[in-house]
Amino acid sequence: MRIFGFSIGSTQLRHSVAELRADRIVRRLPACRAFSLVEMVMVLTIISIAAAITVPRFSRAVARRQADSAAQRLTQDLALARHHARVSSSDIKVEFKTSPGYQVVGLPDPNNPNANYTVNMQAAPYHVSQWEVDFEGFGDVTFNMYERPDRSGEIVLHVGSEVRTIAINGENGRTLIFDGDGPVSSNAFELSVDLIK
Repeated sequence: MRIFGFSIGSTQLRHSVAELRADRIVRRLPACRAFSLVEMVMVLTIISIAAAITVPRFSRAVARRQADSAAQRLTQDLALARHHARVSSSDIKVEFKTSPGYQVVGLPDPNNPNANYTVNMQAAPYHVSQWEVDFEGFGDVTFNMYERPDRSGEIVLHVGSEVRTIAINGENGRTLIFDGDGPVSSNAFELSVDLIK
């Protein structure tokens, strides 16, 4: 076969055409560049600024959630002690420990029926770092068979920078949760128990 006055065999022609096509494809592709050092530094700076903004907000949100959970757990357990005192027609005593935790004397632990119901507020998921318990100078409260406590008092929970105060009314045993801005909620379990009465 003759092309442009040159004699080329069929296999040589096929290889030459294939090389020309491959050469055109390579020329059309833009040259691949890597990121420059300046671009990498800019991206890392933006990521670090975003992390500096979000990490403190996230830790505050976690502490807020832990404080709310601890306060709700405590109010639920106080309502449970009140309810158990009425149902069993006996006095139920809630003893608060110096480290964050408490024990409900006379109420069996669901995991160990031979022991009293005990809660450690320092453990997960609550992580209460410290608390102050004041029931008119005592560290416990007893509910009688009419669901009334023997004294009023309050418990102040500290989780990180968050503070929750649980106030117990000495006349009816109702609990209220306060944060720095005022009352947050009362006990939902008490409402359901009142509907049963």
